[in-house]
Amino acid sequence: MFSATMPDKILQLTSQILNNPVTVSIALSKPAEGVEQIAYSVYEEQKNPLLVEILKSEDWKSVIVFSGTKRIVSQIDAFLQKKGLNSRAISSDLEQGEREEVLLGFRNRRIPILVATNVVSRGIDIDDIEMVINFDVPRDAEEYVHRIGRTARASRKGRAVTLVSPGEQGQFHRIEQLIGQVVLKPEAPASLGPTPEYAPSGKRRREGEGSRPKGKGGFKKQGGDKRRFKSNNGKPKSNPNGGGVGE
Repeated sequence: MFSATMPDKILQLTSQILNNPVTVSIALSKPAEGVEQIAYSVYEEQKNPLLVEILKSEDWKSVIVFSGTKRIVSQIDAFLQKKGLNSRAISSDLEQGEREEVLLGFRNRRIPILVATNVVSRGIDIDDIEMVINFDVPRDAEEYVHRIGRTARASRKGRAVTLVSPGEQGQFHRIEQLIGQVVLKPEAPASLGPTPEYAPSGKRRREGEGSRPKGKGGFKKQGGDKRRFKSNNGKPKSNPNGGGVGE
């Protein structure tokens, strides 16, 4: 029986149904030292405008945006293209020839932004990927390490950004505990409006119910939507041109 980050309930179940099992513990891999890890605490509907702002902040040549589902990957790709960004989606829905064509365009820098499921988080042989963005928080620490391990390969430098909604804070906190690192959490750009306080324990300040205005974020804005969200009882309204995925 293998044991890496196996949940306690599964371990209890296996101990009940297996007869004298042999347990093999596998050490969790750690992120490469060259990866600059950043996480933004935002509402779900703020992820799209923040993603656009990050991608337009610099002239990125090679970026992977990860999401856990094929549906969300397709919606992110459509949204980015609508905003004038050169992106392509890749998932298991594509035929092998189509996947190879997209990867070739990404490898040759003709496609600077690859939106992908975990199908490319392991085994992809592309160097010099400048940044990885987790549009959603990975399911576990091992998946997180594999995703961000696409950048900063061969002793290079890279950046890994994770967009964390209030419902994902506990999950991201567990990842931090397992990798033994506290990820830097800069303030999100003020253009997003009020954003949730990062409080994975669930104990937030009474005033604002976890919302607080943010100042300048870690990325300089060079495009994207300039509209601001207006808060309503501490939660931002969706911007019709920059709301959640699929809007």
